[in-house]
Amino acid sequence: MIGRRVPIDSKELVRDVADDDGCFFGNSIPRDLVSREHTATEQRCSPAPLSKGHRMTGLYVLIGMGLLVFVLYTFMHSQANYGSGSASGGSPRGSRRNQERADARIAESNSLLMRGRLIEAEAGFREALQLAVGAPLLMSEACWGLSEVCKKRGDWKSALQHIDMALSFAPEWREYKPNYESYLKRDREEIAAKLKGDSPE
Repeated sequence: MIGRRVPIDSKELVRDVADDDGCFFGNSIPRDLVSREHTATEQRCSPAPLSKGHRMTGLYVLIGMGLLVFVLYTFMHSQANYGSGSASGGSPRGSRRNQERADARIAESNSLLMRGRLIEAEAGFREALQLAVGAPLLMSEACWGLSEVCKKRGDWKSALQHIDMALSFAPEWREYKPNYESYLKRDREEIAAKLKGDSPE
């Protein structure tokens, strides 16, 4: 019928146009040559297998990335938990915000102490001691402040107890503030001598 398209099978067309020698008319390309070229093209396009050295390099890279992630996680975890726990191992550590408040209260209480406002200074040092849980140096400073309050009141026994408590935290900060420990020890000797002098013979 005129005007109607007839579907053409490309394989059948190839068979029809090929001569008896296996060549295509017009191009004269042998079938086996086409097959070999097609196979060679597939081989060139296929990814080459990785050598043992490349595989080991990739393994080392993966291990290195895993170690890096672990180190970063450990660092971030330690920073997030800085100040948690207890100096005595019992109660939880305070937050960094509490430690900053304790530092401010110690400074304020020292100012009150120098002005002779002992009641307010004592209250400030006690509050600072509670806020500073987990920060040994701040706890020592708060205990020293309480010892100074007791000294001004003439309560040498209580002063000695507070200075001993201040020194009990020294192993935690001795390495980076050794002079402060020496100062506390001299202060303790003076308090002990005063207490002995006030004792009846």
